[in-house]
Amino acid sequence: MENERPKKLYPIIRRYLVNTHIEFSNFLKDKNNCYYYYQSKDDKYDQQAFIRCNLRPKDYNYHPYSMLDSEFATSKDYLFAEFRAKDMVIEYLAKEIDELDMANNRNARSMEEIMKKSPFNWTGTKVEAVELIYALKHSGVINMGNVNINELAKYFGLLFNIDDLRIYKTFMEIKGREKPAAFMEQLRDCIIKLWKKSLK
Repeated sequence: MENERPKKLYPIIRRYLVNTHIEFSNFLKDKNNCYYYYQSKDDKYDQQAFIRCNLRPKDYNYHPYSMLDSEFATSKDYLFAEFRAKDMVIEYLAKEIDELDMANNRNARSMEEIMKKSPFNWTGTKVEAVELIYALKHSGVINMGNVNINELAKYFGLLFNIDDLRIYKTFMEIKGREKPAAFMEQLRDCIIKLWKKSLK
């Protein structure tokens, strides 16, 4: 379950955890009567459920070890072990979802604070900002390139107080111009001038 867990983007990770939670919960719902007995802590049917060699034909359908060792297996031991394990996983998933939500809320509040307090203002054009955002994303210098372009644009906009970047629409304009990397060339020229100046 953890091996298949997505490594990035809050909504994708949350959707995976919620869907896994539902999957485990549905298993318990499908075994409603037995699960209710398990939860009740009653012992009314324990003689039938947990006495060895008391397996009935239908028990063989869901007890994977009954055919291997029927003298050890009982009709409900494996099922109740599954209940216990799935309860623990469901509790774990609920905790992970809560912690993920709290972390996301903290990040959102942090970004709101950055937006309120950021002393940095973008004084270039929005087209130049979008060109830089796409360059940062596809150069792999942020999260090895594993970043959603909308998320990156959102944080970039908050940090530099830029409203309404319209990143996809603006990129279409960049694609249509004669020099798609005009701002990158301008930055390159600035670095070269600074380098030449430092050599004097």
